[in-house]
Amino acid sequence: MRGAMPLAAAVLIACLLCAPVGARDEFPLAETAAGPEAMGWARWVQQVLPTASRKPVAVRAVPKLAGKALYLTATLGGRATQMLIDVSDTPKLYVDTDGDGDLAEEQALSGKRLGSRGLLDSLLGSGDPREVSFNSVAVKVAGAPAEVKISLSGPAGGGYVELMPGTLRAGTAKLAGRSCRVQIVDANLDGRYGSAFPQNSLLACDLFAMDLNGNGRLDVGSVDSGEIMPLPKMIQVGGAWYDVAVGPDGSGIGFERAEPQWGTLDVGSPDVELRLFSDSGFHWLKGSGGKWKVPVGNYMTVDVAMRRTERGAAWSLECDWPGGKLQNFSVRRDETTQLLAGPPLVGEVRTDLYDNSLMLSFALRGRAGEEYEAGARRNGRSQPAPSFVIQDETGKELASGKFEYG
Repeated sequence: MRGAMPLAAAVLIACLLCAPVGARDEFPLAETAAGPEAMGWARWVQQVLPTASRKPVAVRAVPKLAGKALYLTATLGGRATQMLIDVSDTPKLYVDTDGDGDLAEEQALSGKRLGSRGLLDSLLGSGDPREVSFNSVAVKVAGAPAEVKISLSGPAGGGYVELMPGTLRAGTAKLAGRSCRVQIVDANLDGRYGSAFPQNSLLACDLFAMDLNGNGRLDVGSVDSGEIMPLPKMIQVGGAWYDVAVGPDGSGIGFERAEPQWGTLDVGSPDVELRLFSDSGFHWLKGSGGKWKVPVGNYMTVDVAMRRTERGAAWSLECDWPGGKLQNFSVRRDETTQLLAGPPLVGEVRTDLYDNSLMLSFALRGRAGEEYEAGARRNGRSQPAPSFVIQDETGKELASGKFEYG
């Protein structure tokens, strides 16, 4: 009997120290207005091209207009939503919020003119074009448990309209012994929350932001912070991994301790570093000779950079949203996914005819098909753009010049 007591005590202590398997911590989320910082750098909002001023068949009634009619059709919650902009000195927006095709019954939203160049003034042919932004409006989405909040604006210099969420869900989660701010954005504008990566595209995912570095704020101004991403299925907080679950109404978020499975990604070059979205969150991979142990799952490359130091000079080349093999890929358990990237690079000159003019563009391609910006940086400073010479078949020089960045 004396020997049994230590065993019973040890079992009791072990049970007290171990979290129950499958236990999920739930945290409430509250609706709040979405300011510009909520979307941060992320641009996977809808971009809608305006149609002609002719009324679409789906629109059966329109209000009395003061200016030119501009019709738009956006996909919200799987259905086409009709919109009308009264392009006048004081632009107004009408949105078919209930999907019955009657825009005459809708309340007009007044537009606010901003300081930058934008869509509506360009359509008017104004000599001082500026951006126009509208207030948010609630759109009822069939089958969704909540209304969609959107705001519309004409982007600088663009010929399209952007649709962005007008609200988000925010709260605080306590994980790994610390409190972390959390935000969920209905970025695909379907009236639901919980559309996780991967989907068919970033346009199909919701947006997730979390204070992962523990500084008490959300650093969402740049992808470099790693605190803003498509909603993941798993996230690492303070060295521990958690499964992520969001209810469709966005009223709460749950975290459950998890153990990821692992595979290997090999890009074959110590000079290459990657920033990636995945269903296990955001990853910034560098060093390790270009070979990393990563969680099993699906990945999308945000950007690629090549960095090398030679004779005391730090050189770099960058590539945003690369195509080729790095665009989308998967890593499987206990397997190596080899995507050879980086050097040797191949220079490529493209030619395009535009308004009877020949346009030349220059790019550098890596082994995975990634296309780097043509301008290398030395110690953080851009180097001169490449020059070119055009010759005929005899070698006679016909023209020469220098490529321009941007």
